[in-house]
Amino acid sequence: MTQKNQYLISELEEFIEEVISLNKGRSVFLVRFTKISGIQIEDFTKSIYEHLSSSSFPEELYKLKFHYIHFDKAVLLGIAPKPSCKELLRPEFVIKDFQNQIAENKENFYFGTARTQVNFISEPEEIFHLLHSLAMKNLEDNALQKRWLRLNRLNAYIADSEIDSLIQPTICYEPKEDVFHTIGGEVFIGNSYYKDYAKFLEDIPQEEDQDRIQLLLVEKQILSCRACPGLLKFNIHPQNFINFFSTRRKVEKLIQLIQDCDLEPKRIRIELLEQPYEYKEKEHKMNLRELCSLFHEFGITFAADDFGVKSQSHQIVLELGKLIQEFKLDPMSFEFKEEEEPVKFLDNLAFLEYCSRLSHHRNAVITAEAVKDYEILSFLMEKKVYQYQSYILSKKIPIALYKENFSNMQSLPSKTVFTILQNPDLLNQNLLHGNIFLFAQQKNLAPSPPPLQ
Repeated sequence: MTQKNQYLISELEEFIEEVISLNKGRSVFLVRFTKISGIQIEDFTKSIYEHLSSSSFPEELYKLKFHYIHFDKAVLLGIAPKPSCKELLRPEFVIKDFQNQIAENKENFYFGTARTQVNFISEPEEIFHLLHSLAMKNLEDNALQKRWLRLNRLNAYIADSEIDSLIQPTICYEPKEDVFHTIGGEVFIGNSYYKDYAKFLEDIPQEEDQDRIQLLLVEKQILSCRACPGLLKFNIHPQNFINFFSTRRKVEKLIQLIQDCDLEPKRIRIELLEQPYEYKEKEHKMNLRELCSLFHEFGITFAADDFGVKSQSHQIVLELGKLIQEFKLDPMSFEFKEEEEPVKFLDNLAFLEYCSRLSHHRNAVITAEAVKDYEILSFLMEKKVYQYQSYILSKKIPIALYKENFSNMQSLPSKTVFTILQNPDLLNQNLLHGNIFLFAQQKNLAPSPPPLQ
């Protein structure tokens, strides 16, 4: 395409296609120019294109696209990074510089900018309307430095093609074989950008579509798990879940994304976080049960996260019934020891019996999170709780390490596990190493497992 074509006005359909549809998973800008005076529209788009492309937004790194809204005489500029672009810059300062230059010729305009991530499941028109409304809101409000710094970090994290998710393996004890296996894991945020999910949430500006941005995180985590073995678990706030997946088409698009990543829907489990939620008939097309039933048609299963005595997850369990295939126990449900807290210990016993009946009725499993020592592990095994996510067995590890070593994280004899956990020196070494399977093999405490069939 010639440089001349770049600053011609395009139809709205073409504008949305090139700025939004072709940039899934990446950040894009929309700039709205209004009250353009002293210069013809065609000359304006040509001048600002030449100013941007000759400074911070060269043609080889950025796609610049224009659209003109006749009824309110506004010019829209879409800015989308090309694959070779490593850093998305803010356009306000360059545009402000252009504004100052043309003021000498008694030409002027007002502008507002908006920026968001293009996710995979939302319709492009939805994202366009969000960007346009934000740009209108931000007219003459381009000095929110702190907000932009935070949004820059969020955009950089999500747009990174090498997004470095972590996974905490789910480890299961098999009593018949008397061995421990890795059966999958829970996928988490984790790299140099963010330490945890809470920090990620802090960076989402209030004016952004909270539901879409949080679902975009799940989309990117799914992409990071391409061809991963085992059962993969992803966290979603139940209110975001209800708000976002308003149509069957959106559910089908997520299923397609999963399949495009060489994953099977039946190996995906959605963990509904322990957070309050509500169904509003006028706003939501499906309630939580109807929505989960639709996902279940495709093979996706659900877990109740942080299930405990006073947990919000009870609401989810009661509403979803047999759609819940896993109860993830809050540590407060099992960590009290008889000699230290006898009353709370008895409460734990009663609650575990209740969970056992619930899981049996639903053909579900119980997973104990954050098991902190051998004594608690033994207590849980005695109560036939055989599935764990615990740093004494494995900390969160990079997805690549998990994929590479999944077959090596199998068939570890219980005798070896107990030896490591009961020996203070071996336990400390194991905690530093981070995975009891790989540590045991490194120390020749257990034979390497046979390849998975």
